[in-house]
Amino acid sequence: MNEPLYERLQRLKRTRHGDGEESRTGRAELDGAETVESADSSLSRIGFRPAGSGIRERRVYRRIGEQAGRIRQLCDPPGGHLIPGDRKPLLFFDAETTGLSAGAGTVAFLVGAARIVSDDTVEVVQLLLPDYPFEPEFLARTATLLSGDSRLVSYNGKSFDTHVLRSRFLQSGCPWEEPQQLDLLYSTRRLWSSVIPDCRLSTVEAFVLGIERAIDLPGSEVPERYFAFLETGAGEVMREVIAHHEQDMVSLVLLLAAIENVLAAAPDGACATRLSPDSVGAARMLVQHDAEKAIGVLRRAVDASTPVAGRRAAMVMLAGLLKRRGEYSEAAEIWSALFREGRSELAGIELAKHLEHRERDFEAALAVCERVARLHGASTPSLDHRKSRLLRKAAGRASV
Repeated sequence: MNEPLYERLQRLKRTRHGDGEESRTGRAELDGAETVESADSSLSRIGFRPAGSGIRERRVYRRIGEQAGRIRQLCDPPGGHLIPGDRKPLLFFDAETTGLSAGAGTVAFLVGAARIVSDDTVEVVQLLLPDYPFEPEFLARTATLLSGDSRLVSYNGKSFDTHVLRSRFLQSGCPWEEPQQLDLLYSTRRLWSSVIPDCRLSTVEAFVLGIERAIDLPGSEVPERYFAFLETGAGEVMREVIAHHEQDMVSLVLLLAAIENVLAAAPDGACATRLSPDSVGAARMLVQHDAEKAIGVLRRAVDASTPVAGRRAAMVMLAGLLKRRGEYSEAAEIWSALFREGRSELAGIELAKHLEHRERDFEAALAVCERVARLHGASTPSLDHRKSRLLRKAAGRASV
């Protein structure tokens, strides 16, 4: 896999056509034509049809149930938590590439987009690059598929897929009006990274969406399947790659609907997915749109039998939101509990601030600062400054 792509493609062509003198004659051209014809025939058996002089296209329709209708509804104003409701068409986008790095030598050979066409059905379009010389035409077709008046929905697309495409468009000189993009990886990490083994899409499918792929191809094997196709012209070696790619896009539709449903159900606890999300992660997403909902989620997490670490994190965020809203007494109760039970320095400092500035109880605030210093093992300049100020205030009150 360390061999430069261009050199590898040239070697594959030499292997396909032969290395002798005959390969530089009309016989080599005939052999090449036979290979292309064979490749077209085998690609047609897995659903691909010509879409220009060198590009192949596959179009299928998948029924996915009410989730499609849910997303269609949220595309209208006022929208959802992730979907802005601006009526821009959503394109659930994914690309397969010749390598797992986003370097300049990596080429996207399979690009697809799924779009919702009814309340229970999505249309999936896949474009295949059958050989390297057709890349300019492939990119032009891709630019049409991923038009700028749409909104892309991807999974790790911002840092990888579109980065690869952007690089190829720049190198080829082909224009592309890149659409706005919603990358579901970031929302998934916030909601479930603390409760699932990892955030690979296949893991999210299994733990969150309840999808078990009967046969799936590891992403690391995808480039080799494509190189095998270039060498042999046998479309069948791409069958699992095509199925893997198609399911990725369908899963994006289901995942976006699941995330929107989870956030809409908060804080009632009604879970739209197989696995409940992390409460703090959900609150962080909700607070941008509805602080009251975020507080409700955190209160529920604090009151429920949440694991200790998760409960403490929820308490810290809840106290911060209450402070922001001016509900200082309830926030102070939480800081006091955190400081007492969890020996939290942060909670201790916040409690000392509250006692000093709002309760005007300088002695109690000073006592908390002393306990923070003992907990820390040593005082700090900021803590010393606070203690000195409290001593002056306490002395001033005593002298009155």
